[in-house]
Order: sequence, then C-alpha cells, then structure tokens
Amino acid sequence: MKRSFLILLLISLSLPSFAQDSKIRRQSFDSYRELDSTSYLLIPIEWDNSPRVGEIKVAGAGRKQNIFFYDPETEENRFLFDGRMQIIEGYKGHLLNSRYKGDTSKRPLNKEHIYYSVINQDYNEDKKLDSNDPSYLYMSRFDGTGLIRLTPESYDLQTYRYIERSNIILATLTYDENQDGKFNNNDTAVLYKIDLNDLSKSKEVTKLRLKVNPK
Repeated sequence: MKRSFLILLLISLSLPSFAQDSKIRRQSFDSYRELDSTSYLLIPIEWDNSPRVGEIKVAGAGRKQNIFFYDPETEENRFLFDGRMQIIEGYKGHLLNSRYKGDTSKRPLNKEHIYYSVINQDYNEDKKLDSNDPSYLYMSRFDGTGLIRLTPESYDLQTYRYIERSNIILATLTYDENQDGKFNNNDTAVLYKIDLNDLSKSKEVTKLRLKVNPK
C-alpha cells in the first residue's frame, strides 16, 4: 500500500512535464532504489519504445532515459537530466550497495557520489542516438545535484575503476583519432585519469594504437 501511494505521488509530480513534448511517446517508472544512510529514493525512468526527440530517433526501448530523485520526508525531488535525449546505460555508487544493519565497513571518499555511463550525443550525425555513439561518464551527488561529465568529448567510455587510496578514477576510453565518427580498431585506446580532488587535473595518462601495423 505504501509503495502504491509513492508511485501515484511520483506520477502526479512528474508526468505533466513529460506531456509537454508531443514527440515523446511512452515512458514508465522502473523499480526504485533506497540510498543507504539517506532518506532519498533513486527512481529510474525507462523508455517504453524508441521515440524521436526533435529530429533524433532514440534507440531507447526498455532502456533508462532519466532518473528521478525523491526524498519523501522533505518532498524534495528532481530529475537528473533536464532534457530527454539520453540513454543511461548504467549507474553505480557506494550508497547503492546493499547493507546489513550494523555494517561498519569503511566508506570511500567518494561515498556521496553516483556515477553514470550515458549516451547523449548524436556524434556520427546520423539522426540516431544509439550504441554507435560514444558513452560518457557522468557524476552527481546522491540527491541528483551537481551533475558533471567526467570524460571528454570524442572519447567512448569502455571501463572505469575507482582507486580509493588516490581518490581518482582510471578510465579506459576509445578516442576517435581519425575523426571519422566511428569508434573501432582504426582508433586509439586511452588510459584516462579523473582526479576527484581537482577535476581540472584530469588527464590522459597514456595511449595505444588499437591496430598495430605488421612489419
């Protein structure tokens, strides 16, 4: 009963803003997640089909389009992204981990942040938003504020890992070095350091040509 009331409340808060765009077809709420040690709920919004946003067709059926953050104690709420042209491929964060009461395990320096891999640029200009476009790494606070992109344009995110001791993220990216709008074996693999202490110090560490020409 409690959950049904929450879903109805969220629908009343959110659906009017979506209805303003006649080119957006159907969207739905996915299962919500409680954020550990906070009163916030993280509620993904899914595409039910593959709509058009402006001139761009989004290959989004069954994939996450946005995330709604809601605090039922204060009624504070917000969407992660202001617009609708994105596919959220995944998200991770310490506060999303399942915990048992009394768990005293050490929390990392980045405990208040959530990380998202997102496709939101028609990079190859084919009027489609799909897996041929680059995935970027984003970060926000646990309440959905402070959203920022961590990886540079023209780089496709492959993997990333948080290094607690240094409070950095090491990401492996593919760089579209020949600027042909594709990310393939003709391009370059890049090891990229994201400095969470000072994002202005984030930089490319080293790179490798994906295709090695035979001698």
